[in-house]
Amino acid sequence: MIMKQNKFGRLVYLSIELVERPAIKLMGYATSKAALNSLSNSVAVENGMYGITSNIITPGPTDTELNHHVAEIYNNDPSLVRDHFIIPGMAPSEAIGDTVVMLCKNPHLTAQNIFVDNGYQRKYIIPRAKLK
Repeated sequence: MIMKQNKFGRLVYLSIELVERPAIKLMGYATSKAALNSLSNSVAVENGMYGITSNIITPGPTDTELNHHVAEIYNNDPSLVRDHFIIPGMAPSEAIGDTVVMLCKNPHLTAQNIFVDNGYQRKYIIPRAKLK
């Protein structure tokens, strides 16, 4: 209500790539994020006339302590990082924060889903040349 009265607002939601690439035993979590994505798009459509934007950031595997733990489970296999991203490596956590700032500053971006994932989401659509 306050955003409508002020004719200004920025909503940024964090989603997950499981919406696009489902994984075993994560159906409930992925479904909840799919609903969040739909909510964000509906909020954008219904509130754009009030200067309110609504966007989604979908981080890929990010260089965090949790993902370092996951890498340890897979014996730090370098192919996990090399072969799954267009740009090798995981995005730093600051990349997510930078994207939030960009979305909040730009009044012309709404109803968008920004993937901050070093190309992970598109890896199998746009093949990357093998490094030698």
